[in-house]
Amino acid sequence: MTTNRPIEDAPSLTEAALRGFEKKHSLQLPADYRDFLLSSNGAFPTPDCVEFEEAGRKSASDVFCFFAIGDKRAGVSMAWHCETYADRIPKSTVPIGRDSGGNLWLLSLRSADAGSIYFWDHGSFDTFDE
Repeated sequence: MTTNRPIEDAPSLTEAALRGFEKKHSLQLPADYRDFLLSSNGAFPTPDCVEFEEAGRKSASDVFCFFAIGDKRAGVSMAWHCETYADRIPKSTVPIGRDSGGNLWLLSLRSADAGSIYFWDHGSFDTFDE
């Protein structure tokens, strides 16, 4: 069973603030992710381990947190991560969380794979193939 611990002191998120964030960053989040943000505005999930395949090998990482909108603290701010990594992450993705090492979890907004989640390892930026 997965549980989410709230981000302490994260601001409540309104529909108007969420629409403003989407407009500012020229994106439209999927309805289910919007619902998650409106109900919790980020969180620390438990369990936090995620297994996935990378270059044909099994790999794993954690989800330290899912980002909040309107939070001024860089470590949990979706806006800060969008702005900081804008020129480094693939187009049509949005950072929705990070692992404990600072790698990002990206949500695809591309029509071909909308809603897919990708792990972005900041150490492989020079060889990243969009």
